[in-house]
Amino acid sequence: MNKNIKQILFALVLLISSACTDDFLKINDPYNPTAASFYTSLSNAQYAVNGVYAGFYSNDQLYFGEIFYIQMFSTGEAEYVHPESRYTDFNNYNYSSTNGLIKGYYQGWYNIVGRANNAIYGLRTMENTGKYSGDDLTRLHSMLGQCYFLRGLAYSNLVRSFGVRMPSNPDYSPELPGVIISDTILTQREQMYKVRSSCGDVYNSVVKDLKLAESLLPASWSEAEAGKATKGSAQAYLGETYMYLQKWDSAKIAFDKIIANSAYSLVPNFAHNFDYKYINNSESLFEVGFNNMVIGYPGTYIFRLLALQSWGTSIVRQSTIEKFSSSVVINNKTLADALASKPTVVGSTRAYVDSLIRVSTPFIGQTFDNKHAFLDVVRPLTSIVFYKTDGTYQNGVRAFLNAVSPKDPRLATSVFTPKVDTLLVYSPSKKIWEKKLFDYSNYGIKKYIPNNVEVEAANAAGLGNNGFISQNFRIMRLDDVYLYYAEVMHRLNQDATAKEYLNKVVRRANGLPINTPSHVDISPSDVMKEIMNQTYLETCLEGKIWFHYRRWNIAHKEWAHYGYMTNKNECLPIPQSELESNTGLKPTDQNPGY
Repeated sequence: MNKNIKQILFALVLLISSACTDDFLKINDPYNPTAASFYTSLSNAQYAVNGVYAGFYSNDQLYFGEIFYIQMFSTGEAEYVHPESRYTDFNNYNYSSTNGLIKGYYQGWYNIVGRANNAIYGLRTMENTGKYSGDDLTRLHSMLGQCYFLRGLAYSNLVRSFGVRMPSNPDYSPELPGVIISDTILTQREQMYKVRSSCGDVYNSVVKDLKLAESLLPASWSEAEAGKATKGSAQAYLGETYMYLQKWDSAKIAFDKIIANSAYSLVPNFAHNFDYKYINNSESLFEVGFNNMVIGYPGTYIFRLLALQSWGTSIVRQSTIEKFSSSVVINNKTLADALASKPTVVGSTRAYVDSLIRVSTPFIGQTFDNKHAFLDVVRPLTSIVFYKTDGTYQNGVRAFLNAVSPKDPRLATSVFTPKVDTLLVYSPSKKIWEKKLFDYSNYGIKKYIPNNVEVEAANAAGLGNNGFISQNFRIMRLDDVYLYYAEVMHRLNQDATAKEYLNKVVRRANGLPINTPSHVDISPSDVMKEIMNQTYLETCLEGKIWFHYRRWNIAHKEWAHYGYMTNKNECLPIPQSELESNTGLKPTDQNPGY
């Protein structure tokens, strides 16, 4: 879709120049000309469809970048470290219904809904004239398919974010409040003065839209139009929706179509899924595209919003790093690695490394299932206090454990490791790129953050507008489908198949042939626990864990120490401004706990 960026920009100009002045949903007809006068040609209609795609990045709180603040800080994967409460409130579940990010997030998805409704109305009007046939009618139907897909995706995010409960929650009922459904052309704000539809009705609407999209979308696009929604996009999100509804047989049918499609395959290098040079690859089922090289916008602001090496706003929590480590291995090499880690220790606990090496030496040749099992054994042998008052490891203890506990290889793709990784910095005076040590005391987010972007020199380096970068977000990939499929097969009591799809992901992570059994293959006794583990390792720092943990009903266990409260944080609050301006809602319509 990047090659269509000029058309999308034109559509975006139309959207911005004619948007209404309402301070919330901005849902007035965004095309200014009436539907009858605007939808008179396929080329005009294409601008309107491109405008629906533009909704993904014309709002700061979506893929311009801030969506990750909502979906990632509250999971403990990362932490916002500047003193701005509208952001730091997601570190500790201190956000309320007046939080501006939540309002923008809500508004952003509804903007997509409104644009899709308008485009669907115009396209159906064109279809009903009977003037289109053959290839032109096929093209018109493909536009309709894209709009149904994008509207279904928007409603999926809305109901999973603002619906009172996930369908898998023991307290769920389809009658619980979901979100407002509007499926007609919107010409005035008052059309959204409606009551919330039930969760069941919203999920049914998502399924209906995605089924329509599947029937209308092409299997693929030409290279010039790569990045638009395809039949596979609709099948993947339809399967995902059935996962949330716990309709395992229906999910399997949807995913089987993708798995049988030879056009899709895991890329051999996991890191290519987050590299701007490998957009629209064989693993991508749907991605949000950005191109900053045409005119300074639209590029994503993700670098300045999330990169530690930029404004230093976001760090990866130590607890995230811990999840990439499994067993503790005590041998000559790991102890040597521990000794080599001493210079990286900040503070007075550097000597702890020496002490732990001393007490561990008698256990050379042994492997412990996890860090806690190891520490329980060595605790009586040393006077070291392993933990800080906040419950995290002392720096020296952390350095030692990092050395003796093997890291999953996906960690190197997910985070920048301090004192180990390097950055490429452009020197305007020398006109060359130079290597620079990632010289920080904290881990930094690496997924989607190129190591060769220096904000201050971006223009000189030919990388476009300062702070904005060309980066596509592959928000649905084949690895997501494989992980979902493993869960489906487990739920259907076919664990052998479930394990094989887990192993395809594990083999790829280790740089091995994906479909060939290997020495790294896993055979867990607790298959569901391993599905959760592999999902974390594969999708960490992408905003997906926020949905998964709530769907699995483990959020209250995993995030309680960050402030997560049962019977409240299962969902986000309805924005206060919506409750105040929408006469169809009452104050009591707010979500529980807010």
